Amino acid sequence: AALCAAGPMASEWLIPLLLEKLDSDSITAQVDSLHLWTLFIRQWGLEGVDKTLLNQFWALASGHVLSGSSTSGGEPKNEDSQTAKTSDVFKASLSAIRAVVAVICPDTVGGFTVGNAVQNPEHYDAFLKPLLSECVQELKVPDAKAARLYARIAVAAASASASGFSAVLRVLWPEIEHRWQNASILPRQRCALLELILDFIVLWEEPPTTTVSSPSHLSMFRISVNAHPLTGNVAGFLQLLHQPFLDDSFQDANHGVTILALRTLSILVTLPPTCILDPPQPPLVPDDDVAAVVRIAAKILFSTQDRNLLDESVLVLARLATRDPACV
Repeated sequence: AALCAAGPMASEWLIPLLLEKLDSDSITAQVDSLHLWTLFIRQWGLEGVDKTLLNQFWALASGHVLSGSSTSGGEPKNEDSQTAKTSDVFKASLSAIRAVVAVICPDTVGGFTVGNAVQNPEHYDAFLKPLLSECVQELKVPDAKAARLYARIAVAAASASASGFSAVLRVLWPEIEHRWQNASILPRQRCALLELILDFIVLWEEPPTTTVSSPSHLSMFRISVNAHPLTGNVAGFLQLLHQPFLDDSFQDANHGVTILALRTLSILVTLPPTCILDPPQPPLVPDDDVAAVVRIAAKILFSTQDRNLLDESVLVLARLATRDPACV
Protein backbone atom coordinates (compact mmCIF):
# COMPACT_ATOMS: atom_id res chain seq x y z
CA ALA A 1 0.00 0.00 0.00
CA ALA A 2 2.90 2.33 0.73
CA LEU A 3 4.13 1.86 -2.83
CA CYS A 4 0.76 3.04 -4.12
CA ALA A 5 1.30 6.33 -2.30
CA ALA A 6 4.33 7.01 -4.51
CA GLY A 7 2.01 8.25 -7.26
CA PRO A 8 1.43 7.28 -10.90
CA MET A 9 5.09 7.82 -11.81
CA ALA A 10 5.85 4.62 -9.89
CA SER A 11 4.14 2.65 -12.67
CA GLU A 12 7.32 2.87 -14.76
CA TRP A 13 9.09 0.37 -12.50
CA LEU A 14 6.26 -1.03 -10.34
CA ILE A 15 4.06 -2.46 -13.12
CA PRO A 16 6.87 -4.49 -14.76
CA LEU A 17 7.82 -5.79 -11.29
CA LEU A 18 4.23 -6.86 -10.59
CA LEU A 19 4.01 -8.59 -13.95
CA GLU A 20 7.24 -10.43 -13.24
CA LYS A 21 5.86 -11.67 -9.90
CA LEU A 22 2.55 -12.56 -11.55
CA ASP A 23 4.44 -14.77 -13.98
CA SER A 24 6.35 -16.57 -11.21
CA ASP A 25 5.68 -20.06 -9.89
CA SER A 26 4.95 -18.80 -6.38
CA ILE A 27 1.21 -18.62 -5.63
CA THR A 28 1.90 -16.19 -2.78
CA ALA A 29 3.80 -13.88 -5.15
CA GLN A 30 0.99 -14.13 -7.71
CA VAL A 31 -1.70 -13.20 -5.19
CA ASP A 32 0.37 -10.35 -3.70
CA SER A 33 1.12 -8.91 -7.13
CA LEU A 34 -2.56 -9.07 -8.14
CA HIS A 35 -3.66 -7.35 -4.92
CA LEU A 36 -1.06 -4.60 -5.33
CA TRP A 37 -1.95 -4.21 -9.03
CA THR A 38 -5.60 -3.73 -8.06
CA LEU A 39 -4.76 -1.19 -5.35
CA PHE A 40 -2.47 0.78 -7.64
CA ILE A 41 -4.87 0.84 -10.61
CA ARG A 42 -7.79 1.90 -8.41
CA GLN A 43 -5.69 4.73 -6.96
CA TRP A 44 -3.87 6.00 -10.04
CA GLY A 45 -5.56 4.50 -13.07
CA LEU A 46 -3.58 3.35 -16.10
CA GLU A 47 -1.33 6.36 -16.49
CA GLY A 48 2.08 5.10 -17.55
CA VAL A 49 0.77 1.61 -18.36
CA ASP A 50 1.31 1.17 -22.07
CA LYS A 51 -0.34 -1.20 -24.53
CA THR A 52 2.40 -3.82 -24.24
CA LEU A 53 2.12 -4.00 -20.44
CA LEU A 54 -1.68 -4.25 -20.61
CA ASN A 55 -1.44 -7.03 -23.18
CA GLN A 56 0.98 -8.85 -20.92
CA PHE A 57 -1.27 -8.41 -17.89
CA TRP A 58 -4.32 -9.72 -19.79
CA ALA A 59 -2.42 -12.81 -20.91
CA LEU A 60 -1.22 -13.56 -17.37
CA ALA A 61 -4.44 -12.75 -15.49
CA SER A 62 -6.69 -14.63 -17.90
CA GLY A 63 -4.26 -17.53 -17.85
CA HIS A 64 -4.54 -17.73 -14.06
CA VAL A 65 -8.35 -17.74 -14.29
CA LEU A 66 -8.35 -20.47 -16.92
CA SER A 67 -5.71 -22.67 -15.28
CA GLY A 68 -6.60 -21.87 -11.68
CA SER A 69 -9.86 -23.79 -11.70
CA SER A 70 -10.33 -27.44 -10.87
CA THR A 71 -14.08 -27.42 -11.53
CA SER A 72 -16.09 -27.06 -14.72
CA GLY A 73 -18.25 -24.32 -13.18
CA GLY A 74 -15.40 -21.95 -12.37
CA GLU A 75 -14.02 -21.10 -8.95
CA PRO A 76 -12.01 -23.88 -7.31
CA LYS A 77 -13.42 -25.67 -4.30
CA ASN A 78 -11.48 -25.21 -1.06
CA GLU A 79 -10.63 -28.86 -0.62
CA ASP A 80 -7.11 -28.38 0.77
CA SER A 81 -4.57 -25.64 1.44
CA GLN A 82 -3.07 -25.81 -2.06
CA THR A 83 -6.46 -25.59 -3.74
CA ALA A 84 -7.42 -22.75 -1.40
CA LYS A 85 -4.35 -20.83 -2.54
CA THR A 86 -5.29 -21.49 -6.16
CA SER A 87 -8.74 -20.13 -5.39
CA ASP A 88 -7.11 -16.97 -4.04
CA VAL A 89 -5.32 -16.50 -7.37
CA PHE A 90 -8.59 -17.06 -9.23
CA LYS A 91 -10.44 -14.43 -7.17
CA ALA A 92 -7.56 -11.94 -7.20
CA SER A 93 -7.25 -12.25 -10.99
CA LEU A 94 -10.95 -11.42 -11.46
CA SER A 95 -10.64 -8.44 -9.09
CA ALA A 96 -7.62 -7.13 -10.96
CA ILE A 97 -9.43 -7.49 -14.31
CA ARG A 98 -12.41 -5.63 -12.83
CA ALA A 99 -10.14 -2.79 -11.68
CA VAL A 100 -8.69 -2.32 -15.17
CA VAL A 101 -12.12 -2.27 -16.84
CA ALA A 102 -13.36 0.31 -14.32
CA VAL A 103 -10.60 2.64 -15.49
CA ILE A 104 -11.05 1.93 -19.21
CA CYS A 105 -14.85 2.38 -19.01
CA PRO A 106 -15.56 4.94 -16.27
CA ASP A 107 -19.02 6.23 -15.42
CA THR A 108 -17.77 9.65 -14.42
CA VAL A 109 -14.81 11.80 -15.44
CA GLY A 110 -14.01 14.85 -13.36
CA GLY A 111 -17.29 14.47 -11.51
CA PHE A 112 -19.39 14.48 -14.68
CA THR A 113 -21.48 11.58 -15.95
CA VAL A 114 -20.06 10.32 -19.22
CA GLY A 115 -22.44 7.46 -20.11
CA ASN A 116 -21.05 4.63 -22.23
CA ALA A 117 -17.55 6.04 -22.21
CA VAL A 118 -14.21 4.56 -23.15
CA GLN A 119 -11.62 6.75 -21.48
CA ASN A 120 -8.66 5.57 -23.56
CA PRO A 121 -9.22 3.72 -26.89
CA GLU A 122 -5.66 2.39 -26.82
CA HIS A 123 -6.27 0.76 -23.44
CA TYR A 124 -9.58 -0.63 -24.72
CA ASP A 125 -7.84 -2.17 -27.74
CA ALA A 126 -5.06 -3.61 -25.59
CA PHE A 127 -7.24 -5.12 -22.88
CA LEU A 128 -11.02 -5.13 -23.19
CA LYS A 129 -11.15 -5.82 -26.92
CA PRO A 130 -9.13 -9.08 -26.73
CA LEU A 131 -11.03 -10.05 -23.56
CA LEU A 132 -14.37 -9.76 -25.35
CA SER A 133 -13.07 -11.28 -28.57
CA GLU A 134 -11.88 -14.39 -26.75
CA CYS A 135 -15.18 -14.61 -24.85
CA VAL A 136 -17.11 -14.54 -28.14
CA GLN A 137 -14.94 -17.31 -29.56
CA GLU A 138 -15.42 -19.55 -26.52
CA LEU A 139 -19.19 -19.00 -26.46
CA LYS A 140 -19.43 -20.99 -29.68
CA VAL A 141 -19.49 -24.02 -27.35
CA PRO A 142 -21.24 -22.41 -24.37
CA ASP A 143 -21.22 -25.44 -22.06
CA ALA A 144 -17.49 -26.12 -22.40
CA LYS A 145 -15.26 -25.50 -19.39
CA ALA A 146 -13.34 -22.72 -21.15
CA ALA A 147 -16.59 -20.95 -22.07
CA ARG A 148 -17.79 -21.04 -18.47
CA LEU A 149 -14.50 -19.60 -17.24
CA TYR A 150 -14.51 -16.85 -19.88
CA ALA A 151 -18.07 -16.14 -18.78
CA ARG A 152 -16.74 -15.51 -15.26
CA ILE A 153 -14.23 -13.07 -16.74
CA ALA A 154 -16.95 -11.32 -18.75
CA VAL A 155 -19.19 -10.95 -15.68
CA ALA A 156 -16.27 -9.57 -13.66
CA ALA A 157 -15.62 -7.01 -16.41
CA ALA A 158 -19.32 -6.13 -16.58
CA SER A 159 -19.44 -5.57 -12.81
CA ALA A 160 -16.69 -2.94 -12.96
CA SER A 161 -18.94 -0.03 -13.98
CA ALA A 162 -22.17 0.74 -15.79
CA SER A 163 -20.16 1.73 -18.85
CA GLY A 164 -18.18 -1.50 -18.61
CA PHE A 165 -21.43 -3.43 -18.33
CA SER A 166 -22.73 -1.80 -21.51
CA ALA A 167 -19.45 -2.41 -23.35
CA VAL A 168 -19.52 -6.12 -22.48
CA LEU A 169 -23.20 -6.62 -23.39
CA ARG A 170 -22.79 -4.73 -26.65
CA VAL A 171 -20.28 -7.31 -27.85
CA LEU A 172 -21.52 -10.52 -26.22
CA TRP A 173 -25.29 -10.24 -26.64
CA PRO A 174 -25.32 -10.76 -30.45
CA GLU A 175 -23.28 -13.95 -29.97
CA ILE A 176 -25.58 -15.16 -27.17
CA GLU A 177 -28.63 -14.62 -29.41
CA HIS A 178 -26.92 -16.33 -32.34
CA ARG A 179 -25.97 -19.38 -30.26
CA TRP A 180 -29.46 -19.62 -28.79
CA GLN A 181 -31.12 -19.64 -32.22
CA ASN A 182 -28.77 -22.32 -33.58
CA ALA A 183 -30.94 -25.28 -34.58
CA SER A 184 -28.35 -27.80 -33.36
CA ILE A 185 -27.89 -26.31 -29.90
CA LEU A 186 -28.19 -28.81 -27.04
CA PRO A 187 -30.32 -28.27 -23.91
CA ARG A 188 -27.24 -28.12 -21.69
CA GLN A 189 -25.81 -25.41 -23.95
CA ARG A 190 -29.01 -23.39 -23.63
CA CYS A 191 -28.70 -23.76 -19.86
CA ALA A 192 -25.14 -22.42 -20.00
CA LEU A 193 -26.33 -19.37 -21.95
CA LEU A 194 -29.17 -18.80 -19.51
CA GLU A 195 -26.75 -18.99 -16.59
CA LEU A 196 -24.62 -16.29 -18.22
CA ILE A 197 -27.66 -14.06 -18.83
CA LEU A 198 -28.74 -14.58 -15.23
CA ASP A 199 -25.25 -13.65 -13.98
CA PHE A 200 -25.47 -10.37 -15.91
CA ILE A 201 -28.96 -9.60 -14.62
CA VAL A 202 -28.31 -10.32 -10.93
CA LEU A 203 -25.57 -7.70 -10.92
CA TRP A 204 -28.51 -5.27 -10.71
CA GLU A 205 -30.69 -7.27 -8.31
CA GLU A 206 -29.46 -5.54 -5.14
CA PRO A 207 -31.78 -2.66 -4.17
CA PRO A 208 -30.14 0.78 -4.34
CA THR A 209 -29.02 2.36 -1.08
CA THR A 210 -31.13 5.09 0.43
CA THR A 211 -28.27 7.52 1.03
CA VAL A 212 -25.84 8.91 -1.49
CA SER A 213 -23.20 9.35 1.21
CA SER A 214 -22.55 5.62 1.64
CA PRO A 215 -23.57 3.83 -1.55
CA SER A 216 -22.93 0.16 -2.11
CA HIS A 217 -20.64 -0.96 -4.94
CA LEU A 218 -23.43 -1.56 -7.45
CA SER A 219 -25.72 1.26 -6.39
CA MET A 220 -22.93 3.66 -7.29
CA PHE A 221 -23.83 2.81 -10.89
CA ARG A 222 -27.41 3.88 -10.30
CA ILE A 223 -26.29 7.17 -8.80
CA SER A 224 -23.89 8.04 -11.62
CA VAL A 225 -26.00 7.08 -14.64
CA ASN A 226 -29.43 8.26 -15.73
CA ALA A 227 -30.51 5.19 -17.67
CA HIS A 228 -30.25 1.54 -16.66
CA PRO A 229 -27.50 -0.18 -18.67
CA LEU A 230 -29.93 -3.04 -19.32
CA THR A 231 -32.46 -0.71 -20.97
CA GLY A 232 -31.27 -1.40 -24.49
CA ASN A 233 -31.27 -5.16 -23.90
CA VAL A 234 -34.57 -5.70 -22.10
CA ALA A 235 -36.60 -6.37 -25.26
CA GLY A 236 -34.04 -8.91 -26.50
CA PHE A 237 -33.82 -10.58 -23.09
CA LEU A 238 -37.60 -10.90 -22.83
CA GLN A 239 -37.93 -12.28 -26.36
CA LEU A 240 -35.26 -14.93 -25.78
CA LEU A 241 -36.51 -15.88 -22.30
CA HIS A 242 -40.11 -16.29 -23.49
CA GLN A 243 -39.19 -18.75 -26.25
CA PRO A 244 -39.15 -21.90 -24.07
CA PHE A 245 -42.77 -21.20 -23.09
CA LEU A 246 -44.13 -20.92 -26.65
CA ASP A 247 -44.13 -24.70 -27.11
CA ASP A 248 -45.50 -27.03 -24.42
CA SER A 249 -43.65 -29.98 -25.91
CA PHE A 250 -40.35 -28.10 -25.55
CA GLN A 251 -41.07 -27.48 -21.86
CA ASP A 252 -41.88 -31.16 -21.30
CA ALA A 253 -38.61 -32.27 -22.89
CA ASN A 254 -36.36 -29.55 -21.42
CA HIS A 255 -37.20 -29.03 -17.76
CA GLY A 256 -33.74 -27.67 -16.96
CA VAL A 257 -33.98 -24.95 -19.62
CA THR A 258 -37.55 -24.12 -18.58
CA ILE A 259 -36.62 -23.74 -14.90
CA LEU A 260 -33.67 -21.46 -15.66
CA ALA A 261 -35.65 -19.35 -18.15
CA LEU A 262 -38.52 -18.92 -15.69
CA ARG A 263 -36.15 -17.97 -12.85
CA THR A 264 -34.28 -15.48 -15.04
CA LEU A 265 -37.52 -13.93 -16.31
CA SER A 266 -38.82 -13.41 -12.79
CA ILE A 267 -35.59 -11.76 -11.62
CA LEU A 268 -35.48 -9.52 -14.70
CA VAL A 269 -39.02 -8.21 -14.26
CA THR A 270 -38.52 -7.55 -10.53
CA LEU A 271 -35.27 -5.58 -10.82
CA PRO A 272 -35.29 -2.40 -8.68
CA PRO A 273 -35.58 1.08 -10.24
CA THR A 274 -32.61 2.52 -12.07
CA CYS A 275 -31.32 4.85 -9.38
CA ILE A 276 -32.25 6.73 -6.23
CA LEU A 277 -32.27 10.18 -7.80
CA ASP A 278 -35.36 12.37 -8.14
CA PRO A 279 -37.65 12.08 -9.93
CA PRO A 280 -38.17 8.34 -9.18
CA GLN A 281 -37.25 6.13 -12.09
CA PRO A 282 -39.91 3.90 -13.72
CA PRO A 283 -39.54 0.11 -13.50
CA LEU A 284 -37.18 -1.37 -16.02
CA VAL A 285 -39.85 -3.79 -17.26
CA PRO A 286 -43.48 -2.65 -17.86
CA ASP A 287 -46.37 -4.09 -15.83
CA ASP A 288 -47.73 -5.98 -18.86
CA ASP A 289 -44.55 -8.04 -19.02
CA VAL A 290 -44.82 -8.83 -15.30
CA ALA A 291 -48.38 -10.06 -15.87
CA ALA A 292 -47.18 -12.25 -18.74
CA VAL A 293 -44.62 -13.96 -16.49
CA VAL A 294 -47.29 -14.46 -13.81
CA ARG A 295 -49.47 -16.25 -16.37
CA ILE A 296 -46.58 -18.47 -17.44
CA ALA A 297 -45.75 -19.44 -13.85
CA ALA A 298 -49.41 -20.06 -12.98
CA LYS A 299 -49.92 -22.26 -16.04
CA ILE A 300 -46.88 -24.35 -15.10
CA LEU A 301 -48.03 -24.55 -11.48
CA PHE A 302 -51.34 -26.16 -12.45
CA SER A 303 -50.11 -28.35 -15.30
CA THR A 304 -46.64 -29.74 -14.57
CA GLN A 305 -45.92 -33.11 -12.99
CA ASP A 306 -42.23 -32.28 -12.50
CA ARG A 307 -41.44 -31.53 -8.87
CA ASN A 308 -38.51 -29.20 -9.59
CA LEU A 309 -40.50 -27.17 -12.10
CA LEU A 310 -43.43 -27.02 -9.68
CA ASP A 311 -41.19 -25.74 -6.87
CA GLU A 312 -39.63 -23.14 -9.17
CA SER A 313 -43.04 -21.83 -10.28
CA VAL A 314 -44.03 -21.32 -6.62
CA LEU A 315 -40.79 -19.43 -5.91
CA VAL A 316 -41.28 -17.32 -9.04
CA LEU A 317 -44.83 -16.35 -8.08
CA ALA A 318 -43.60 -15.36 -4.61
CA ARG A 319 -40.88 -13.22 -6.19
CA LEU A 320 -43.34 -11.60 -8.59
CA ALA A 321 -45.65 -10.75 -5.71
CA THR A 322 -42.95 -8.41 -4.36
CA ARG A 323 -43.27 -6.37 -7.55
CA ASP A 324 -47.06 -6.51 -8.06
CA PRO A 325 -49.07 -8.36 -5.37
CA ALA A 326 -52.37 -7.61 -7.09
CA CYS A 327 -51.18 -9.21 -10.33
CA VAL A 328 -50.35 -12.47 -8.57
